[in-house]
Amino acid sequence: MVYGCGNQLIKFFVFVSNFLIFAFGAVIFSVSLWANLDTKFSVHLRQYFETLNLSDSYIEELAKYQASLWVLVAIGALLLFVGFLGCCGACNENCVLLSLYGIILFILTLIQIGAIVMALMSRPEFEEIIMKALKYSAENDMRRRQLLPIEEVFQCCGATSDTKEMFKNLNECPEKYVDNPDCYTVITDLISQKSEVLAVVGLLLIIIQFFGIIFSCVLCKAFRERGPSYYA
Repeated sequence: MVYGCGNQLIKFFVFVSNFLIFAFGAVIFSVSLWANLDTKFSVHLRQYFETLNLSDSYIEELAKYQASLWVLVAIGALLLFVGFLGCCGACNENCVLLSLYGIILFILTLIQIGAIVMALMSRPEFEEIIMKALKYSAENDMRRRQLLPIEEVFQCCGATSDTKEMFKNLNECPEKYVDNPDCYTVITDLISQKSEVLAVVGLLLIIIQFFGIIFSCVLCKAFRERGPSYYA
């Protein structure tokens, strides 16, 4: 297998890939946690749905979207640990750590793919639920007034692009946000920004993880072929 310079080069690649896994894991953890703990979504939208006395399916869709983000939070935290584990295994030439690292990373990669797909697939349904709720809120004066806290929180004017002019004409937009986009546009733009960051980082991370698994297997085999002194 690999000895000398080749061995050192593989070790370098394993270390770099694990450093990147650690870094991207930190990004996934922080962005997912931020998206989940953002009170605009976790508190205000839920309260708004409850105020309108909407069916449980609206709350369930919001909970499903948040659940996929919590899975990504857990994956990000585990990737921080796995990246550190892989770096230690490569630096110490420890086959046990590298084998454990490879197995955990493979399992995490599968879970990560599932979580990203789940988050992306639930997004259109979540946005459709928001659209229905906002259209419902524009049907009468009382519901339009109930939208005011959402307009304040998201700094928007009107429920949707179709109803924005009606909100403006009826003076039911906060004066300082009259020229801002409608609430549906603002909310979906926020969701889109967070989803795109997670999707790009997740895709790059999966590629890095794939090479990390390969390099760790090659390096572990090389350590074992060099003799018992390389066993943990």
